[in-house]
Amino acid sequence: MLESSGPAPVERLTNSKLADRARSAILQAIMSKQFVGRLPPEEALATMLDVSRTTIRSALQSLEQDGIITRKRALGTTINAQFTHEKEGLNGQPTTCPY
Repeated sequence: MLESSGPAPVERLTNSKLADRARSAILQAIMSKQFVGRLPPEEALATMLDVSRTTIRSALQSLEQDGIITRKRALGTTINAQFTHEKEGLNGQPTTCPY
């Protein structure tokens, strides 16, 4: 058996993409009702999360593919009503998000 004589291993970095982390942050903001009805413009989201607009576009594209938001050029990004209603339980309290 070979023993490792090098330094102790360091904690591994998370292997998730920056766009995935931005998506999670935006989804969490939607779930906690920080954003209601509409999302801020891409530029504002990029500033809030300290990422590029390209990263935000990728995150928004993923949310749109999952049916959480709808993006319309020149109109902005809206949170789909069925998504917000599906997440509310019988007592009006938000339920956990399956995403």
